[in-house]
Amino acid sequence: ARLWAMAWPGHPYAKTGAEPSLGADAITPADVDAWRRARFSVSSSTLTMAGAFDPASALAAIRERFESQPRVAAPAVPGAIVPHVAGRSIDRVEIPVRLCLVGWRGPGAGDPDAPALEFLAAWLGGGPQARLSRSLVSDWHLAAAAQAGFTAQKDGSLLWALLVVPPGADSAAVETALLDVTRSLAKNAPDASELERTRRGLEVGALFAGQTARQRSQALGEAEMLGGDATLAARRLDAFEKLTGEDLRRVASRVMNDGARAVVWTLPIDTGGKR
Repeated sequence: ARLWAMAWPGHPYAKTGAEPSLGADAITPADVDAWRRARFSVSSSTLTMAGAFDPASALAAIRERFESQPRVAAPAVPGAIVPHVAGRSIDRVEIPVRLCLVGWRGPGAGDPDAPALEFLAAWLGGGPQARLSRSLVSDWHLAAAAQAGFTAQKDGSLLWALLVVPPGADSAAVETALLDVTRSLAKNAPDASELERTRRGLEVGALFAGQTARQRSQALGEAEMLGGDATLAARRLDAFEKLTGEDLRRVASRVMNDGARAVVWTLPIDTGGKR
């Protein structure tokens, strides 16, 4: 929640995962029901089907059940909001270790570079052989563990990296080393062996995630709702297969810039705020 707030200041995405605002106790059941009826209606929904069925009879049943439902005007969509420059924060929470989180604001799920950014996140922190783990954990011993990921929404996304920082590590050195690794990618593309390992891991994960009709239907619905095109779900695997090291270098240059970078440190409460 804090990383989204720091990466998307001034935008509704800054409230992702945030606690209820002051005055939330004044919301009544009627308020909630009105909000639900305005947004969760047949006329503003996307229906997907996957599995073994007859298309003609299934479509007839869908029309019979849904087209007779009352149509409700969709809520007004706010105009394009340009977020401010990303920021940084230090929080003290109930955790036993220090965490360093860095995130970069990126394009939405329908952007042509979305698969490359997902690939980039897996290359950075998709396992013990990924770049962050090898560099900051195994080689430099600045972190006890490292992860990275990519979360895409309709209007934007967050490419993020997380480090578990051991007690004896200097936080300034940790943050500098993390940024050095990410900045180096904007100049030098990953080698072929790293690309192949990352590619196979993503492909296996995508294939396992699409084994059931429910999983496939969900992927189609998310592609339509977030990316505006249900075929993006099927094209994702093809994109992984075709991506090159130069593609990753290019998207890193596009997204991993200072103005879009947010930094969040979470510290154990008993440190007294010391980093």
